[in-house]
Amino acid sequence: MRWLLLADIHANLEALEAVLDHGSSWPDAGVIVAGDIVGYGPDPERCIEVLAARNANCIAGNHEGLILGRIDPWRCNFAGDRAARWTREILTPAATSWLAALPARRLVGRTMLVCHGDLDDCEHYVDRPERGRRVLNDLRARGYPATRVVCGHTHRAVCFHEGGSWDLPPTDVELRLETCKRYLINPGSVGQSRFEAPAARYARYDEEAGTLTFHVLSYDHQAVCKKLRRHGLVAQVSMPAASLFGRQVERVQSRWWAWRRKRDAARKHLDP
Repeated sequence: MRWLLLADIHANLEALEAVLDHGSSWPDAGVIVAGDIVGYGPDPERCIEVLAARNANCIAGNHEGLILGRIDPWRCNFAGDRAARWTREILTPAATSWLAALPARRLVGRTMLVCHGDLDDCEHYVDRPERGRRVLNDLRARGYPATRVVCGHTHRAVCFHEGGSWDLPPTDVELRLETCKRYLINPGSVGQSRFEAPAARYARYDEEAGTLTFHVLSYDHQAVCKKLRRHGLVAQVSMPAASLFGRQVERVQSRWWAWRRKRDAARKHLDP
């Protein structure tokens, strides 16, 4: 079986369509999404519809938890909380139910376990070797038949195995995974690049051949920014603000939100 590995779409329809269009050269491939389908971006409903139509194998990330009220919004930044509130208001009941039915993790195919953060916590960043080793050790200790963990959350691509290095993998280069080793794979973020240049990231995995290829694609991020601003969302989640004034506004918003979080936390602590 061949798979398109996606994560952290964040309601970015243009980036999702770019990835699926690029992946159409594998017309028989299944789709796996390691959480955060929604949040931050302007097209949550359409992204859900596209993935549902593809029968994608999806799991819930922390932004699904925010929107469904399962995660405390004070644990998020201004952009995430603003988008969660807006998304909650505009999603149809059918889309909300679809999100609510997503599992926290799932086995897919013969070799893959899909989660968002680590095996237990969708908010945990698996972002360095010792954390990657812990996930792979947990995989073995719990008796999962999988030998590949597909995750997201960090928005950074990685292909890590026990004893390996934690390096950014090359793009458009076919990597051959060893059958006897366990791997942690993060395809990078489809919809919210945390590198300077906006780009959509995903990976292709051929389960039979044991090959993995990472891809980085351009997409119409200006169209996404226009929609974000139209809905009163933070455009910086797609790319840096276009003007000095815009960057200053977004910086003030983030600082104000952080101040509010600290103030409310202090009040909650003092209340009897």
